[in-house]
Amino acid sequence: MSKLLLTLLVCGFPLLADFEAALRAFNAGDYGHALTQFAPEAEQGSARAQNALGFLYERGLGVAKDAQTAAKWYRKAAEQEYGPGEYNYGLLCWRGVGVPQSDADAVKWLERAARHGVPLAEFDLGNIHYKEGKGDPAQALTWWRRAADDKVPAGCLQPCLSLCGRAAFRARL
Repeated sequence: MSKLLLTLLVCGFPLLADFEAALRAFNAGDYGHALTQFAPEAEQGSARAQNALGFLYERGLGVAKDAQTAAKWYRKAAEQEYGPGEYNYGLLCWRGVGVPQSDADAVKWLERAARHGVPLAEFDLGNIHYKEGKGDPAQALTWWRRAADDKVPAGCLQPCLSLCGRAAFRARL
């Protein structure tokens, strides 16, 4: 994964000038320094910094891997209607990492993230609704279509095409 993509996933847009030192440290692989830069901002209520701390704790970058602490920070960012935080917290709910597994909670947070401009949330909502062919394929296709319209990379959508059948998927695009 490119450093730019990681930066976008961690912090979203637009980036604040306060984050430049932390982002430089993050991109240089100095995660401990990035952690020390993000932590005070997160404690003061910055949703971007809270999301960044969640990412560091989830991945164990510069700190011991801790799913519950990651979930705490992602949730704080999500509660401030910060799209990347809503997305990350929704994924933890879906996978049951650091929080009890709940499709309902995952859908709630991923729908909020989608409303706040996170196209990958639409993609994952399609996956949740598909449920390995046991869910609602029409609902899944609706979300996957939105993801395609919002320019989610075709490589992400390709497995969805195979799961539902290319003709059925294309007919709804």
